[in-house]
Amino acid sequence: MDNLLPFETTKRSVYVRKQFKTSDKFGKLPGKRTVDELINLGVVNVDKPAGPTSHQVSAYVQKILGIKKSGHSGTLDPNVTGVLPVALKKSTKVIQTLLKAGKEYVCLMHLHKPVKEYDLYKALEKFTGKINQLPPIKSSVKRQLRERTVYYIDVLSIQDQDVLFKVGCEAGTYVRKLCLHPNTQILTNEGLMSASDYYFNPKRIYSFNKGKMIEKNPSATQKIQSPEKLVKITMSSGVHIIITPDHELLTSTIDGYKMKKASEIKKTDYLVKSLNFPHKSKQISISDLLDDDYLIQQKNIKKECKNAFISKYGSIRAMNRALKLDRKAFLSKSDHAITIKHLKLAGIYNKIKKEIHTFKTQKGSLITLKKLNEDLFYLFGLIASDGNNTKEKGTVRHTRIKFHNKNEVLIDQFLKIYKKLFPNIPISKTKMTPTLFQLDTTNSFLATIAASFGIKSPQKYSDLLPIVNANSNLIKSFLRGYFDGDGSAYFKKTRTNHKTKICLHTISSQESVRLHMMLLKVGIPNKIFTRRVNSKLVSKGKEEKMYEVAIGNISSEKKFIKEIGTNHPEKAKKFEKILSLKNARRSCDHYYIGFHYKKYIKEKKSLLHAMGGNLSRISKEKIPITRGFYKKASTMCKLPELDDFIIEKIKSIESVVGTDYVYDMTVPKTHNFLIETGFVSSNCHDIGQELKIGAHMAELRRTKAGPFNETTLFTLQDLTDALYYYKKHHNEKFIRKVIQPVEAAVDHLPKIWVFDTTVDSLCHGASLAVPGISKLETGIKKNELVAIFTLKNELICYGESLLTSKQMMADKGLAVKTDKVVMDREVYPRIK
Repeated sequence: MDNLLPFETTKRSVYVRKQFKTSDKFGKLPGKRTVDELINLGVVNVDKPAGPTSHQVSAYVQKILGIKKSGHSGTLDPNVTGVLPVALKKSTKVIQTLLKAGKEYVCLMHLHKPVKEYDLYKALEKFTGKINQLPPIKSSVKRQLRERTVYYIDVLSIQDQDVLFKVGCEAGTYVRKLCLHPNTQILTNEGLMSASDYYFNPKRIYSFNKGKMIEKNPSATQKIQSPEKLVKITMSSGVHIIITPDHELLTSTIDGYKMKKASEIKKTDYLVKSLNFPHKSKQISISDLLDDDYLIQQKNIKKECKNAFISKYGSIRAMNRALKLDRKAFLSKSDHAITIKHLKLAGIYNKIKKEIHTFKTQKGSLITLKKLNEDLFYLFGLIASDGNNTKEKGTVRHTRIKFHNKNEVLIDQFLKIYKKLFPNIPISKTKMTPTLFQLDTTNSFLATIAASFGIKSPQKYSDLLPIVNANSNLIKSFLRGYFDGDGSAYFKKTRTNHKTKICLHTISSQESVRLHMMLLKVGIPNKIFTRRVNSKLVSKGKEEKMYEVAIGNISSEKKFIKEIGTNHPEKAKKFEKILSLKNARRSCDHYYIGFHYKKYIKEKKSLLHAMGGNLSRISKEKIPITRGFYKKASTMCKLPELDDFIIEKIKSIESVVGTDYVYDMTVPKTHNFLIETGFVSSNCHDIGQELKIGAHMAELRRTKAGPFNETTLFTLQDLTDALYYYKKHHNEKFIRKVIQPVEAAVDHLPKIWVFDTTVDSLCHGASLAVPGISKLETGIKKNELVAIFTLKNELICYGESLLTSKQMMADKGLAVKTDKVVMDREVYPRIK
């Protein structure tokens, strides 16, 4: 016998309270509705293809039928196919009943290693029945804080390491377990990527493996609707992580590193992160940063483009006819420039983009720049910190650059570098006030490239992530510019000591995190601090915040000074004083290491005498030890080597509103990946983990959604064809087959039929009283969702039962509290 969803196994008969013959004057049988009425009150069971989202499929249905409203019965990921009922116009009111109905999926799971069939079946048994948080079915069940039921798992076929199985599950049980907020940064071999970008363009990622950071290829990436609440964990460095409550992060315990669910993590916990921020960078060509209409003025490039078009189309004239592309640039002795679009259409762009170095602005200025360089990134830093990059009115690209500063030496430094890079494009210097200078230029080349690196005005549109992914030398130049524009250096000597501080300032939380990441990438520890701003930055009486990205210690400050430096004369004087200080610790020695390292020290009794009270205090207190302390102890006796990971204390934990989607990936063997500034994040738990071999979903198809299954399934093309036959040939046969009456969408609900005289009051939202019932199905439970029909089997409404079937037969009073009304008012007579 086939596995069935609960409503399919319920056998119902009909109780008749009072026989009544409906009048032919009112309403009509669902099968007698006109096509227009069917479109207004119907459902299409769409065979969703792989690719579009469920929302897009619903929009396609709207476009085909020319209607403005539709709704689908529950999200399927873009790559998932199968049953997707789409309700039309007024039928969207029944969508809630389908969202709560049971679902069935057929899954093809690929095991990463061979396994015995007995072990596979034993593992599957653990994933049936009630599931509360852990563990889920890989790619079929999403762990939820609330309990959900998997009704059945039926293995259909096993061939080598591929397992085909069918899953029936309760509504609210999803095909994937996901975890990360879309803005969460994932560390890849090509730089940082947001979780949402990674889903569409996966790369090799970094993973924690036996104390080392290694590169791995994920076997699957996953996306689904977010839960209502997420957990935001803010670390002592100022970086925050937003994840689902059931997702796990690696924490430090006295027994070693252990994964812990976000809902169970406490403020006293320490998270594990990589000591070394990955140094991988994206290789970027200048032309990749410009739009397709930007002009290229190079004879050799133009010649290659012309030859490619002739090879492809036979002649430039034929190319012009085929592409409607301007051919003036290819005429003999023509001085017209070609565009980047020409090269892409010619099919040679990727091959020659590294050779492109001469560009032309719309105003005719020539710019020669062979590669991204440190001078350019220094200007980027100045503009990002204390300048503007805007679009002028009527322009499609960024065109206007401004830079402000009180120090004329810095202004002149900007001018010197600018004129070196762009000798043919004017720039003006203005003294705005006795203490403020401004530089202003209309340079679409500089402005467009800056915008491509995330430097945009107003600041809410800015995101410096592309700078983080640049190489270390370019990042250092950017940081020098940013520090010169909006950084500070502090030095004060006291009788016995000194105080120093180097900071970068911003009013953007996101920008502070990006600056934090840049410093980590060039090996400079730092923290983000939040400060209340003064009255000058208070907007409409609402207090705002300033973020300080502060360098960690004297050693790190010296590294900043030597490797990044400054062109600002006043800040340079402070740097000289900081460099004069001696006996600074190594920059990474102050980092905390895993709690389990404390037990190695405790075991060495010889250390107690050598290190005295300091060791005794640290070994008893609930605080971790630093790398410096452990290394000092290692010089006195043999201790295990340190791994490549450190730990960081949690600053705060809070619940935040969920987003549209959350993301995850499956990483074979290690089952974890690194996020944000190197924190170790778990990936989804699945059958492969239960078997200790790893597995991922190769394909997924939904075969049932409540009363809809594959027997009534139609493609979008079927719907298009059916509408064509109806419109052009007045043939209703096909469209009546494709569009089902709304009543089909509630076929899984228990049913009640009412008298003609009761219908209109229900249409006005009244609850159903027992005397209005003509007949009803058996087995109705209290507080169950029920559908209410006319005696012609037209759906009137649905609602929550207040009595059982037996009570409705015997008692008086209210039987059903109406929830949603589908039928129009006054279709049946109103009883006054």
